[in-house]
Amino acid sequence: MQFINILNATNQLTAALKTKLTQYLTAGYQNELQYQESDGSFSAFGNNDPQGSTWLSSYVAMYFYLSKSIITINSDVIQNALNFIVAQQNTDGSFKEPGRVIHSDMQGAVGNALL
Repeated sequence: MQFINILNATNQLTAALKTKLTQYLTAGYQNELQYQESDGSFSAFGNNDPQGSTWLSSYVAMYFYLSKSIITINSDVIQNALNFIVAQQNTDGSFKEPGRVIHSDMQGAVGNALL
């Protein structure tokens, strides 16, 4: 999304390129929806995972929100992911990670309790 915004701001975004990039974003959005769990969370393997990931759900929700200025995104998808995230919050403010995270190195050093 930022790539499109930068190209647009520097007058380098042609109509043809915008169409192509929008098609890629739309295809990516549609593909990602296959990995949404019934509780609104997202997981790396969709329904093959027993639970969605707090970390992945927040990452997906953020990028879907940023994409809304470029492609049509169902706001309910974002809201359902956010509802899942809020439900994972512990009393100390950290977040539980009930799901499987494939690239835990992307979470940083927080381990199972996400700060």
